Amino acid sequence: MVLPGEIRPREGRAWLAGWQGTRGVLRRLPAPAAAAADLTEDVTWLHGFLARLAGAGFPSPRPLPCFDGRSWTIAGGWLWEIVSFLPGRAVGWAAVPPMEEIGALLGRYHAAARQDLPRIRRFLRGYAGVVPLTPAQASVIPLYLRGRGLQMIAKRVRAGRNDTAMLAEVLWLTANAGQVADALVAALP
Repeated sequence: MVLPGEIRPREGRAWLAGWQGTRGVLRRLPAPAAAAADLTEDVTWLHGFLARLAGAGFPSPRPLPCFDGRSWTIAGGWLWEIVSFLPGRAVGWAAVPPMEEIGALLGRYHAAARQDLPRIRRFLRGYAGVVPLTPAQASVIPLYLRGRGLQMIAKRVRAGRNDTAMLAEVLWLTANAGQVADALVAALP
């Protein structure tokens, strides 16, 4: 059920919605047939990441499985997605909340997001099982991942999609490249 009022996202359109007693945000983005596979891959990853963050105790939106068990669907040339609503506002230069609270929240996010490292280690073990890697080669993989992320962002922007949602992951990888590299080297068989 769509509730009164509209939310103004950076991309697409969004509305407050209700699903099984939970307030949510229903968002609609253009989904041209040529980009449907990329959109599907992106939203599947993003909603899985949000679910893992919420499961780790971080205050993040939770995907709501209202589209036949999924939290998103593509219909009529549109990507529709729904996640739980978290009230809030942009901090900007406001004095409240204090910077210490903002820093603590960012630290909690990084601690929760770091739990994706086992996935990266499993990926490396699979790859290195076929193509052996030296520690030096494994340690530069974060650089390649950042480059690929930036390449994907640029490709989407050139295609007319101002979809820079992946930028958060690229920035996280940049800030945590040393830790990711250490985890990859440690995962070598």
